[in-house]
Amino acid sequence: MPYIIRSINGLILSEEDKEKVFPTKEEAEEERTFLQQNTSLDWTIIPLNET
Repeated sequence: MPYIIRSINGLILSEEDKEKVFPTKEEAEEERTFLQQNTSLDWTIIPLNET
């Protein structure tokens, strides 16, 4: 299942003007850990429902 990351105040993590999508939860968790250590924002992982 793919995942996205957003800050708790709505900031969207993007890449090339598109919301960055992580193919696995593990990759999303690694990125969130990096963001939490290097920014003053709180970040959350949001699963995307596949249709």
